[in-house]
Amino acid sequence: MMETKSSRCTLSPVRLPRQMYEEADETGRDKYTVAQIAVEFGVTRPTIYRHLDAPTANNR
Repeated sequence: MMETKSSRCTLSPVRLPRQMYEEADETGRDKYTVAQIAVEFGVTRPTIYRHLDAPTANNR
């Protein structure tokens, strides 16, 4: 499926918290905490956890 400009804008913010959660620093530790990700996006920690628990396109 070809991404249009509007779908890229919609999908990127949804994917970014998961990418941040999975990102590690050079020592292998988590680079961002769930609390930091929540503050960045202006949502609560439970919202981030719900998003992380949701299936992705890769594991549906």
